[in-house]
Amino acid sequence: MNDTDATIVNLELPISDEHFTQVFFGLWRMGQRFVVNKGGTASGKSFSSAQKELLLSCCDGQRTLIIRKIASTLKDSVIPSFRARIAELGMEEYMRENKSERSFIHALTGASFIFRGLDDPEKLKSIEGIDRILIEEATELTIEDFYELNRRARGREKIQITLNFNPIDERHWLKKHFYEQEVTNAAKLESTFENNPFLTEHDRTEISYLKQFNYNQYRIYALGEWGVAQVDNPWLYSFELKKHVSPLPLDLLPNNPVHLSFDFNINPMCCIAFQYSRHRGEGTYVRVIKEFELKNTTAVQAGKLIKAHFPHHVLTVTGDATGRNKNAGYSQADETIWTQMIRTLGISAAQMLTPTRNASHKESRYLCNYLLQEHPSFLIDPGCESLINDCLTARPIETDDPNKEDQLLKGPGNSTLGFNLLDCLRYAIWTHLKDFGRRIPIGTPNPPPER
Repeated sequence: MNDTDATIVNLELPISDEHFTQVFFGLWRMGQRFVVNKGGTASGKSFSSAQKELLLSCCDGQRTLIIRKIASTLKDSVIPSFRARIAELGMEEYMRENKSERSFIHALTGASFIFRGLDDPEKLKSIEGIDRILIEEATELTIEDFYELNRRARGREKIQITLNFNPIDERHWLKKHFYEQEVTNAAKLESTFENNPFLTEHDRTEISYLKQFNYNQYRIYALGEWGVAQVDNPWLYSFELKKHVSPLPLDLLPNNPVHLSFDFNINPMCCIAFQYSRHRGEGTYVRVIKEFELKNTTAVQAGKLIKAHFPHHVLTVTGDATGRNKNAGYSQADETIWTQMIRTLGISAAQMLTPTRNASHKESRYLCNYLLQEHPSFLIDPGCESLINDCLTARPIETDDPNKEDQLLKGPGNSTLGFNLLDCLRYAIWTHLKDFGRRIPIGTPNPPPER
């Protein structure tokens, strides 16, 4: 703990490294004005932040403001957490609590902790001379709240504002402010429950179980990734977690071909691998067994990596029709991505199921939903997390034009709206399973159900 510029006074505290998480050591080294501490549940964000602030209170005169949006929530969560950390760090002898004022004062150094809610602006205005601010559940704050706190943090050297939060919504101002633009003098830390050594195996299992019931909650609280707001009009309105995601990893069938479907973005380059039965009736299946999201790679490098996963299987390839183009971003001389894949995967031209065009979003939406609704056994391996997320969160554009109402809302390939794996799935179904939809005229099925 020597990375900080703070001078720790000579107190005999019964502490050793085993009291701390990886998150603590990350926080301890950060001296920037803004510390953006994003993570899933039980990652040790609040636990470690409290430890850092308490140890810094051993420095003369530190004044730390601990904030939540609503003052009444402090007494049930944040203040008890500080009491517990004081006891664990052996600091009870030095800390004096004033319950009526919601504060702690260090008896030897005079350092103080003041707990306030933003719903009591008059009390907040009366606080001056703040060295540090710790914001718990920062997603509760508006950006105007943040600006006001930042304005009040002035007049002292090396002021630091720490924001602890779960990433509940990709549209939140925290993401726009700290992750979608360069912010000077800001450090970011990310963590999950895997970074917390103090959890029991039961704790870890319960957090992992979120995946089976609510994938968006799993993204936020288990993976520490940005959550997506509830989609009222999903592009894949027939997709269901319980029906279409296998509870256990899917076995790779040894004697059946592996079909690859590519989306040829420059970065990332994406692919799904799947197997399916050509017959109808009892025992028919579709199994999406693996996904690939390959960043900063070439078609040749991608082909070699994918081939290594299926060295003994017959392979076929389909995907984005732009792979036929010579200027798609990977080719040299007169090559296309398709010709590079033929050579790298060691397959014949007959195994390259080259589409002459990509299906329109309207055609693709109806065919994909019909297949998901009617196929008796369509499963995705639970490890295909990006594909599953795409299936849950993709939505059409908002428009009054009936000719565009099925258009998939998409952003750049490297953004959360890239939906690259969903594109791979669309291409796969269009190439291999289009005949499954022969009973419906493509482009004129029943509309999606009311939600």
